[in-house]
Amino acid sequence: MSEVIKKPSGCNGDRRVLIVTYDWPPSGAVGATRLVKLTKYLINDGWKPTILTVKPALYERAQKAACNDLGVAVIRTAAIPGIAGAYGRVKGRVSGFISGTDRPSGDLLSTEQLSQRKPKHLHNRFARLLLSLLLTPDEFQGWLPFAVARALSVIKGSGIGCVVTSAPPFTSHLIGLIIKLSVPSVRWVADFRDPWTENRQRAVTTRMSETINSWLEGKVVRRADRIVMVTAAMAAWYRNRYQDVKSNRWVTITNGFDRLDYTISKRATDKFTISYIGSIEYDRSPESVFIAIAQLCQECLVEKGCVRIVLIGKCRQMAGKRTEEVLKDLSLADVAEISDLLPREVALQQMVTSDVLLLLAARQELQVPAKAYEYIASGPFILALTEEKSATADLMRQVGNAAVVDEDDIDAIKAILLERYTEWQLRRGQGGAVKHQRDNVCLEEYEWSSLGHRYSSLLRDLQHS
Repeated sequence: MSEVIKKPSGCNGDRRVLIVTYDWPPSGAVGATRLVKLTKYLINDGWKPTILTVKPALYERAQKAACNDLGVAVIRTAAIPGIAGAYGRVKGRVSGFISGTDRPSGDLLSTEQLSQRKPKHLHNRFARLLLSLLLTPDEFQGWLPFAVARALSVIKGSGIGCVVTSAPPFTSHLIGLIIKLSVPSVRWVADFRDPWTENRQRAVTTRMSETINSWLEGKVVRRADRIVMVTAAMAAWYRNRYQDVKSNRWVTITNGFDRLDYTISKRATDKFTISYIGSIEYDRSPESVFIAIAQLCQECLVEKGCVRIVLIGKCRQMAGKRTEEVLKDLSLADVAEISDLLPREVALQQMVTSDVLLLLAARQELQVPAKAYEYIASGPFILALTEEKSATADLMRQVGNAAVVDEDDIDAIKAILLERYTEWQLRRGQGGAVKHQRDNVCLEEYEWSSLGHRYSSLLRDLQHS
């Protein structure tokens, strides 16, 4: 299936690039944003991208309003449904193997739910081993044969000389590896949005699955012509792990934001608004922030009627608890609003009109959540729950108008929120508008116009190497 909108003009014949990405609009996954922005600015630099992805029916989260308006060829292939899901049908109760909880037969876990649930009561070692192998490198191995066949056909038919694979899912990099082995003349960029082996958020693992993942990762890193990492911390970790790989093959190109997305009116809020936009994944949780707000209200330091908590995205579960129940237990149900996935423009409007943006980044020292850059561009104060020594903490300190705090330090969270609430009261009393306190010069390196140009330069250098 190929949805060709139109052919971009002004592209040189040799500037063809195949971008292999599981997520692409209408996918609601945050990973799709990086590829869309990259594609947009590669086109501006004269490249002619072709997107290789999956059929929309395979996405767990899809945005109905999302569309492809970039004028690129989008090739969508089939894929065998999630391997772990198929295993669940065979065994009847895949969740019993993962968490020991009851679940109706046939009610399958999504990829994110699999990632969030650590094995607690596996029936036996074999069951755990089998499940870990079914998730190696991830649940999306079923895409590999379809994608490889189509990619090789497209490369042969169009003369594409460059391939970019973006992961996770890391099946994308296996597709790139097979392409490279089949067509050695192709220049291959492996784009890592997350670490592969050094990742605490991986689902069920065993020593064997970790060994296989490590072996596959090594094959990818050593065969790719360039390895792009989204943070300097990730790049440093991988350089140290693969010291035999030449230093010029490692490149850091972060995620970023598109300034054109933020031509949104900024207005003062009638309530002190704390917002979280995105998915609450793995064992991360905003519960400590909720507790801090509840205590501030109980201590009469914050007027409850002036507080508004907004959660947009996949937020109805947090660390194994129902979000609504947690809020109800803290007597905050009447000040909280939980919405499922909304159109991007609505989410951006909520960002810019918030007083505090909540960022959950604990236990991912090498990564920065992609939404952090959009938070930065939107302007409001950012409360980042993460370790002091982490890539996210480094970024927050660089851009300013943010605080980094351990997710369990409720007293510190209370102090920060009280300070922001007091400032909000002063602004409201003076009739002031929302203030943005970040230095635009500091933000320039994170604009997609700049990042896309860097990616374009990387591909040009590869062409002529």
